[in-house]
Amino acid sequence: MAKIIRRFFKLTTDRRWILTEAVLFVFSSKVLLSLLPLRTTMKISLIRKNTIKDQTPDTLREIRWALLKTDRFAFWKNRCLVKSIAGRWMLQRRGLEARLSFGVRHDRDRKLTAHAWLNSGDFEVVEKGGDYLELSAF
Repeated sequence: MAKIIRRFFKLTTDRRWILTEAVLFVFSSKVLLSLLPLRTTMKISLIRKNTIKDQTPDTLREIRWALLKTDRFAFWKNRCLVKSIAGRWMLQRRGLEARLSFGVRHDRDRKLTAHAWLNSGDFEVVEKGGDYLELSAF
C-alpha cells in the first residue's frame, strides 16, 4: 500500500487530479450499478450538456490513462461497464462528445459474452477489444 501511495505522489498534479476524479467516478458508477437497475443508471449517465468543445487528443489520452489506472488504486474490480459510465461522466464534465456502446460476441467456448466500450469521436476511451457485435449505443 505504501508503494501505491508513493507512486501517486510522484505523479504530476494534473495526473493526480484526473486519477482522483476517475477513482471517484468509477466508485460512483459501481455503487449506482449495484443499487439501481441498469436502465435507471443509464438514464442518469445520459444527461447531456449542450456545449461540445473541441476534443483534444491529450485530454482523451489522459482520461483513458486514468481509467486504466483505477484498478491499481481501487479495492474493487472494475468492469467495462463501470469504466465506460465513469468515462462518459468525465467526458461530459468537460463538454466532450461521448458514445457508450454495448455489444456481444461468442468466446472460444461458444459462450455469449457482453462488453461495453466508450468512444469520443474516433478515439477509444474504453477499448472495444474484440469483434463485438454492437447492439446499442448511447
